[in-house]
Amino acid sequence: MTTLQRQEHNPIAHLSGQDIENLGRDLDAIRQQVLDSRGERDAVYIRNVIDFQRKLELGSRGVLLFSLFTSVVFGITQRSEPKMMIRFGAFCFALFVGGTIAASWLMYFIKH
Repeated sequence: MTTLQRQEHNPIAHLSGQDIENLGRDLDAIRQQVLDSRGERDAVYIRNVIDFQRKLELGSRGVLLFSLFTSVVFGITQRSEPKMMIRFGAFCFALFVGGTIAASWLMYFIKH
C-alpha cells in the first residue's frame, strides 16, 4: 500500500533498482539541460519584473501622497474654524499612514 494514495499496489514495483537509477540519471540530465539553457534572456526578464514591481510600488505611494495632499488641501480650505482645520489635517495624515502601512503589508505578502 502506498502512503499517499492508499492503494494496495505499488505503481513502481515493476521497476528494478537499475531502472530507478537510470531514471534518476535521466532526470538529472534534464535538470542540468534546463539550468544550462538559462541565459541572458531569462536574467533580463527577471530584472524587468523586479523593475516593474518597484515602479508599481513607487506609483502606489505617489497616488497615496497625491490623495493625501488633495484631501488635506480641499478639506482644510472647506473648514471654517482653525481647530477643525487642524483636526481634519491630523485625520487625513492618520489615514495616509494607515494606508501606507496597509499597502506595504500587501506588497510584502504579494512578494512572499
